[in-house]
Amino acid sequence: MAEKVCPQCGAPIEENAVTCRYCRASFVNGEESPERVQGEVIYQQPEEEETDVNANKIYAVLSYLGILVLIPLFASPNSEFARYHANQGLVLLLTNILFGVFRLITGGSILLTLAYFIISMMLFVFSILGIIAAARGEKKPLPIIGGIQILK
Repeated sequence: MAEKVCPQCGAPIEENAVTCRYCRASFVNGEESPERVQGEVIYQQPEEEETDVNANKIYAVLSYLGILVLIPLFASPNSEFARYHANQGLVLLLTNILFGVFRLITGGSILLTLAYFIISMMLFVFSILGIIAAARGEKKPLPIIGGIQILK
């Protein structure tokens, strides 16, 4: 028997799961409800979730633009979609700040500067991935940091 995976993010799911523990996608009657088209899983959003996504895409995109992560938190605090992306944007922002402070404390060694540059580029790519997912209306966890949850 094949392992069940979330139709939204591809993470493994438990047998009787109602929602994905990673991206919080919901399933109809506790079971997977995707359609398969040429081996790909297409997630069917419930109508109320689709309305939330369409109404809050712009806020979700703003979540990945540094301090603008505050806009969706105040403008759309009840939107599950906006909060999901605001959480990921906040994790990115705090990680960037943390590495910036670490760089100031440790000084200007060439090796540390190179490491900081690589990490900064990685976080920039994560921001782009988040913006793309938000613009598509997807709740897709970011690599490495996607499982960190600050906002509930």
